[in-house]
Amino acid sequence: MTRPVKFVAGFVVLAAILVFAATFLALHRPIPPPPPLPNPNAYDMLVAAGKSLPVEIEDVSKKSLEELSAANSKNQETLASARKALEAESRVPLVYSLTNLGQQPVALRHLGLAFSALGKQAELEQHSGQAAQIYFDIIRLGHATGQGGVILDSMIGVAIERMGLAGLERLSPSLDAKQCRELAAALESSEQRRESTEILLLNERAWARRTYGFKGQIVRLLTYKQLKQTEQTWVAKLKAHEVRTQRLIIQLASRAYELEKGEPPKNTKALVPDYLKAVPGEPLAGPKAN
Repeated sequence: MTRPVKFVAGFVVLAAILVFAATFLALHRPIPPPPPLPNPNAYDMLVAAGKSLPVEIEDVSKKSLEELSAANSKNQETLASARKALEAESRVPLVYSLTNLGQQPVALRHLGLAFSALGKQAELEQHSGQAAQIYFDIIRLGHATGQGGVILDSMIGVAIERMGLAGLERLSPSLDAKQCRELAAALESSEQRRESTEILLLNERAWARRTYGFKGQIVRLLTYKQLKQTEQTWVAKLKAHEVRTQRLIIQLASRAYELEKGEPPKNTKALVPDYLKAVPGEPLAGPKAN
């Protein structure tokens, strides 16, 4: 073996050793403890409500007004307690185990569908303001589902939020100026509290380290490309959802503006500060709250 070849081979071996050592140290770094859970935790109360629903509804769109009314009458007490829970702070209590993974998000999805049935009944009975508030409650439920969680929690939360967004998108042309103004402000405020994708990814990686251990992390390193693609796909979907929400905020604020001033706003900047604190998608002054 010639001297240059020996030098290159030695360099490759040394680089491999350094990479392995760096990886070993990274995987053995202490994982910071998760933030303390709020007490009371709205998440626990909402999961309990979802599990205790007297009637579970799957496809709201196929239910008649009579069917919706009958189901909502049985779910009324549970949904009332869930609405109270939405006023409290929520944070996902992370369980570092694959056992029963996904049972709590399923209960929250059922709760979202039950709220959707209640909103649909109000919509069919032409109580637009009442229906709009229920659909906004569904969006709040979606936020509570993903707050402090991992990618799975975020995905379920976004799926729940979509139910509320779809309802508000349908209703917005029939709402008055006051209703539109209040909903736009409420949605804007809730979006400012949305947990960032960066925080959610940190939660996901910390959860994986605790759940799978060292051997699992080696497997994750070997499948890094696939995991990265999964994360990128989820981030893209979440960004698209945020854009959809921002469009609804602008739609509601613009309708309030037009109803009150007799003409549509010339641009989104005309909505600030009387109808919105900032143009959706642009940061407010100061750090974004999580």
